[in-house]
Amino acid sequence: MRRASGWLLAGLLGGLIACGDDASTSPEQRVRVADVSSPIVEADGSVWVLVGDVAIEFDAATHERRSEIDLGGGGSNAIEVEDGVVWVMGMFGVARLDTATGSVASNDRAYRSLATVGGRLFGFSDGDLYEIDPVTAEDLGQVALPLNSNGSEYEVVGVPLITVGNTVWVTVADSDFSFSAFDPQTREFATTVRLDESYESAVLVGDVIWLADRYGEYVVVDAATGERLDVAVELPVGETILDAAGSLFVGPDDSLWLLDQPSQDVYQLDPQTGAVLGSFHLQLRPTAMAITATELWLTNSYDDSITVLPRSALRPA
Repeated sequence: MRRASGWLLAGLLGGLIACGDDASTSPEQRVRVADVSSPIVEADGSVWVLVGDVAIEFDAATHERRSEIDLGGGGSNAIEVEDGVVWVMGMFGVARLDTATGSVASNDRAYRSLATVGGRLFGFSDGDLYEIDPVTAEDLGQVALPLNSNGSEYEVVGVPLITVGNTVWVTVADSDFSFSAFDPQTREFATTVRLDESYESAVLVGDVIWLADRYGEYVVVDAATGERLDVAVELPVGETILDAAGSLFVGPDDSLWLLDQPSQDVYQLDPQTGAVLGSFHLQLRPTAMAITATELWLTNSYDDSITVLPRSALRPA
């Protein structure tokens, strides 16, 4: 495993410090990580973040650094966990991390999201869906989607791919937007939901799919039937939108979370109704979040740190 360079390690980790208005009583803890990027994920007891082209692993229980894996370039800007495997995506390709050995397998296509269906791995890039070898990371080529009513190809647009059973849900655009369940075996759409826009957040929580943007607009879909559900709730989001990143996240216990980055608030929502179950006002401006069974890990890329917050610290609605 290649280690991060000395200048990076010098500013990478300053240990855990308490933060907040009263450092002695604040439930927030902070891990100092210089130049940390937004994406953060949890996988098999570890939390992974990106610092440039280095993937950093933390022990989710002790908060201690376990390892670093040098990705060797590629402009890394996204990280996902698919079928227990950590994948890093960038503007120049995708990398599969062997977290046991620190080795990296990659190809040079720039995917924006990944999804595993029946042991097969798919990703979308430049408006098309592709298949990827889940072991070697080899690009296996473009996957043909059904043609639209005019006999033309649909364009896959920038929303995360969602796996439900033997289908992968993709958002496609033609004259409008459609959120569609694609069956890779039959190469047909099993069901389709019409949308007014493309959403940056798409999460599967229990038996429903939530799609949302930073402005509080959302759509809820029954994952089994594809029926658009009538959920009437006003999502708590700030008026000033500072970035276009996703706002919804899912915990390992099928808990639903909303991160309001401009207002520095995190909320736990009822996955069926969207009602606020609890909230917490953060001391630093967050950019993304990973959820464990007991804690929230939030990257603060504007402040070179990670906030670790006990889930028990949320205040009831």
